[in-house]
Amino acid sequence: MRSLFRRARGYAVTALLLSCGEDAASPTLDVFHAQPDPAIGSTSFISAASSGADKYAGPGTGAPTNDAETGGEPRTVEEGDIYRVLDGGRILNLNAYRGLQIINVTDPDHPVVEGRLHVSGSPVELYVDGDRAIVLMNDWYGYSGSKYDATYGKEQGGAILLVDLSDRTEPRLVDREVVPGYLRTSRLAVGGGGATVLYATASLWQMYDEASGAAVAVGSGDRTILQSLAVSATGLALETELDLGGAVSDIQASPAALLVARTEWTGAGSTAHVAVIDITDAGGAMVLGADIAVAGRVKNQFGMDLRGDILRVVSEGDGGESMTNHIETFDVADPAHPAAVANLTFGDGESLFATLFVGDTKAFCVTYFRTDPFHAFAINAAGEVTEAGAFVVSGWNDFFRPVFEDRALIGVGVDDANGARDLAVSLYDITDLASLEPLLARAGASVDGAWTEAAWDHRAFSVVEDAVSVVAQDGTAETGLVLLPLSGWKGDGYYAGVRLFTFSESTVTARGFLAHPTPVRRGFLASPGTAAALSDISLGLHDVTSPDAPVARGEVELAPNYSEIVPFGD
Repeated sequence: MRSLFRRARGYAVTALLLSCGEDAASPTLDVFHAQPDPAIGSTSFISAASSGADKYAGPGTGAPTNDAETGGEPRTVEEGDIYRVLDGGRILNLNAYRGLQIINVTDPDHPVVEGRLHVSGSPVELYVDGDRAIVLMNDWYGYSGSKYDATYGKEQGGAILLVDLSDRTEPRLVDREVVPGYLRTSRLAVGGGGATVLYATASLWQMYDEASGAAVAVGSGDRTILQSLAVSATGLALETELDLGGAVSDIQASPAALLVARTEWTGAGSTAHVAVIDITDAGGAMVLGADIAVAGRVKNQFGMDLRGDILRVVSEGDGGESMTNHIETFDVADPAHPAAVANLTFGDGESLFATLFVGDTKAFCVTYFRTDPFHAFAINAAGEVTEAGAFVVSGWNDFFRPVFEDRALIGVGVDDANGARDLAVSLYDITDLASLEPLLARAGASVDGAWTEAAWDHRAFSVVEDAVSVVAQDGTAETGLVLLPLSGWKGDGYYAGVRLFTFSESTVTARGFLAHPTPVRRGFLASPGTAAALSDISLGLHDVTSPDAPVARGEVELAPNYSEIVPFGD
């Protein structure tokens, strides 16, 4: 096999061609979204657009909603994050040390925390729906009782909080639901003429008394609990709870179906399953449809995709010399009797990195390799898989984002060419899956030994189209912007902040750097032309209208570190 780069190590980008009938148009997003803070209705964090997945009805009594039935507002599903950009120049932030904060950034030179709700625990994610915030926390403890009681009540575990944001200087706790175990991830469904519904997954383990079989302790680990909660202005109402077993890996969602990947460990090894949950009921009721054993571990949400009646799954096998990766398809038209269609292996002995399904007809996988070969696949409407081609480049990508109406991909990962290890942004042409040279351009962050939260959390970095207007070295106009948080060492010391990259359909250019005093968890646009670097300790704002020379504006401390108390006066 001919490799594009003759090096000892690299990554394989495996292309999957999925022929599923007529090409579906890609969803059109607004020009500006401060990603990863999607507007209601955005599918920024869903690897497959919902049009095909909506066909799944499953055994539930509800039916998918449509524009005609709901006055032009279809039901949509979004993924949470630790922040949201609000209207009126505010940012809602879930801080590990200070709880829920409302930050006023109307004056970028003087941002200020103008409201807060003191909640304790480990942040998971949050959502905003109108004047309400839905906040998910782990390690939460609560007590109840009064001075007249001989005993008190105690609750602990994951907590889902409903917060009133109508007064942004004084957010108010409206309701709380305690979830057993450890919250992992969630999705929020809105619109479509139905209730706003939160779908939340938690991991739970229990220790049992061998004699009686009764549970004697609760923690997290070998069970997956899935809850749906209807969200109103006054409270949270549990609609359905499913105990799926195993430890949840991740979930994927459309307005019609929720895909839940889990792994179970036994003395003989591990087994993995993907459950297809019908969520078409407008009130939030869930019904378990197909529950399918898959060949390997599903690493994250981007390894699952439901189109029509065909479920597609990419998974990674167990480690060792015999490890391989799988692309499988299943017909789930009859949820009670799912039928395996195809199972092809690829990347033997290699670790699976980025995976992304793009529209109805394409998917891409990255494996980090030491030995050939690398494969490309075609999948027809029935789910049958055949080999199509392959290509190889250096390093690896952790995540992909489709750009330019699905004609190209932006990849974020590592370039290890010539023994280096540099965080990099890559641009791939995906119009011709048989191309042996899909890599159009790549630019490195140029920080030795750098690391980024974007290596394991796709929400850490942002890719925004039509955000800037600059020129590449060859004269090509670049309008796209990538904001990549990173930390590392360079020159005389520690280096933390956000590296800017700009891109066109044929070029990628490394631009300026937004310096920050502590490791940045999220890089995003707070407003057009103003970038935000968000860490657990502070929020910094920068003018990025000239990406080569960004200008620091204001910074606000979110969690000051007080090392001592100094008394003075009386």
